[in-house]
Amino acid sequence: MVYLPRSRNGLILIITRSKSAARKLVDEKNIIVIGLMSEADALELFAKKLGGNDGDDATKLATALEFMPLAIV
Repeated sequence: MVYLPRSRNGLILIITRSKSAARKLVDEKNIIVIGLMSEADALELFAKKLGGNDGDDATKLATALEFMPLAIV
C-alpha cells in the first residue's frame, strides 16, 4: 500500500467495521476482531470513563454507538 507510511519505529492501527476493507489493507493473520459489548458492559465502561453512570442518557448513547468499545471510550 503506497498510501500508508512505512517506518521502522512505529506501527499503524487501522480500525474498520468492514472485514473486506481490513483484508485489503493487512494480512488476515494481522486482523483482530473485537466484538460488541453487552449493554451492561457498555454502561460499566461509561461509568469507569466518566466517573459515574448517567442512567438513561448513558443507555441511549451506548445504544447509538452500537455498544462498540472504541466508540464508547
